[in-house]
Amino acid sequence: MQQLLHRYMEGTATTAETQWLMEAITRHTNPGYWEDLLEPLAANDAAEPVSAPQQWEEILQAVFSQTPTTAVECTDKPKQRLGFLLSGKWRAAAAIIILMASGTYFLLHKKAVAPPVLVHEVVPVKDVAPGGNKAVLTLADGTQVELDSTQQGTLAQQGNMKVLQLKGGRLTYQGAQQAQSGAALQYNTLATPKGGQFVVTLPDGTLVWLNAASSLRYPTSFAGGERRVELTGEGYFEVTKDPARPFYVQVQGMEVAVLGTHFNVMAYADEGIIKTTLLSGAVKVTHGHSSAQLLPGQQAGLPATAAGFTVKPADIEQVMAWKNGLLSLEDADVPAVMRQIARWYNVDIRYEGPVPERRFIGAISRQVNLSAILKALEINNVHCRMEGREIIVTP
Repeated sequence: MQQLLHRYMEGTATTAETQWLMEAITRHTNPGYWEDLLEPLAANDAAEPVSAPQQWEEILQAVFSQTPTTAVECTDKPKQRLGFLLSGKWRAAAAIIILMASGTYFLLHKKAVAPPVLVHEVVPVKDVAPGGNKAVLTLADGTQVELDSTQQGTLAQQGNMKVLQLKGGRLTYQGAQQAQSGAALQYNTLATPKGGQFVVTLPDGTLVWLNAASSLRYPTSFAGGERRVELTGEGYFEVTKDPARPFYVQVQGMEVAVLGTHFNVMAYADEGIIKTTLLSGAVKVTHGHSSAQLLPGQQAGLPATAAGFTVKPADIEQVMAWKNGLLSLEDADVPAVMRQIARWYNVDIRYEGPVPERRFIGAISRQVNLSAILKALEINNVHCRMEGREIIVTP
C-alpha cells in the first residue's frame, strides 16, 4: 500500500491503481490505519520532495472524509496531520496490498522482485466458499453423527456421560469425569474434513480446537492416573490442570506430556514435520529415545527424516493463525500456501510446469471466498486456474 501511495504522490499511478486505492480508502475507515501508512511515507519528503502539498491534502481529505462524524477527535485531523506529514524524512517501506474489507492482506515476499502488477479484478471460473464448523463424531458403538453450527442439544447418551452440542458449534460432555472402577473405557472420535473445524470440551474440561482434516480420539471418561488422547492433523489444547492425572497427546509415534498448559500440535502427514508449540505452562515431548522439555514461547520440531527434536523460539502469531481465523503465510513458499488452501477450501492442487519460487509473509482471512486468495496470488505472479475443485498452478 505504501508503494501504491508513493506512486500516487509522484503522479505515476495508473488510472486503475488510483481507482483501486480510492476504493481501499472507502473500505478501511480507521484513520489510525492510514496515519501509520502515511507518516513514514512523508518522513523524507522535505529533504527529497516527490509530492506537491495539494496531493497530500487530497489523500488526507479522502481518508478522513471516510471517518464517522461521531469521531469528534478526528474532525480537525486533516489540517493537523497535513502540517506534520509535510515535514520529516522519507523511509523505505515494504509494499502492502490490502484485499477485501474482510481483512485479507499480503506482504510481498522478501526477494527483490519487480513491482507487482495490480489487477483490479481476477475472477476464477468457479468460486469456493471458505470452510466452517463441521465434523463427524463417531460414538463408542460406531454410530456416526454429522456436526455443524446449526445443531444444538443432546446428541447421545453413553453410559453415565451425555454428549451435547452447544450453540455455535461446540461439542461437550456432561456426567462423571472419572470412569467407574473396572468399567471398560469407551472412546469417541471427532474428525474434521477438509474445509472443517470444530471445538470439543473433553470430559475433564480440557478444550481442544481441531483444524481442518484432523481427528481426535479420546475416552468418554478418563480412568486411572492419566488422561490420554490421540491426535492426527492439527489441534490446539487448553488442558485443565490436574497434577494427579497428567495429560498425554499421542501423535504419529510421538508423545506430548503435560499437567495443565496451552499448546499447539501440528502433525499433518504432507508437511513432513511435527511441530509442538508451547504457549504457557510446560510440556515434554518424547519420540523413541529422544525427548525435549519446552518453555513458553518455544517450539519443538520433529522432521520425518530425523530421529531427534530441534527446539527454537516460536512465532506464536504464525502458529495460532488458524485458530484466530487466518491462513498464515509467514515465510511460506508456494507449496506451503497451497497445502493450507487445499485443507481449508477442500480443493486439490496440481502443478503444471515448475513451481513458482515465491516466499511470503503475512496472513489471509479464512472467512473469504477462494477467489480472494487466488486474486492475491495472481497479484504476486502466482498464476492459478480452477477446473472443478482442482486448482492448477502454472508458471
